[in-house]
Amino acid sequence: MELEDQDPPRRSSNKTLWVILAVIGGVGFVVVAACAGCGFFAFRSIATDIPPAQASADAFLADLQASRVDAAYASTSSTFKSAQSELQFREFVSRFSTFKSQTSHSYNDSRVNYTPSGKRAALKTTLRSADNAMSCTIIVVQDSGQWKVEGVTVP
Repeated sequence: MELEDQDPPRRSSNKTLWVILAVIGGVGFVVVAACAGCGFFAFRSIATDIPPAQASADAFLADLQASRVDAAYASTSSTFKSAQSELQFREFVSRFSTFKSQTSHSYNDSRVNYTPSGKRAALKTTLRSADNAMSCTIIVVQDSGQWKVEGVTVP
């Protein structure tokens, strides 16, 4: 009667399956929470950083429209001023008449980057006048707590 001495067949345990499912669920939760955090951070950036950056660019463009090139230059960052003199800036503005003849402008794309030196916004802008439209990108940075123009590029 050797058969009686043998252990009865064991039923397979689902313990390993539950551990695997718990690990997968935990990782999934962490991924979803991280994505939600990134979404919140991006929304907060758009809601709090874009409006003052655009307001700085609005004031800069209003100065150019009113032919106050000196005031526009004064509103630029120290980095801008060290790379370009006021005379060079005047020459740049004079090459693109739409800076002065603009009647409206709109922002097509605005992004804020967080760099080691601080916040930096790239504002893709379309300037419109009675007979022309011109695209440009205005780069603004936070300089001593205020947004200032650091660069203007025209394609």
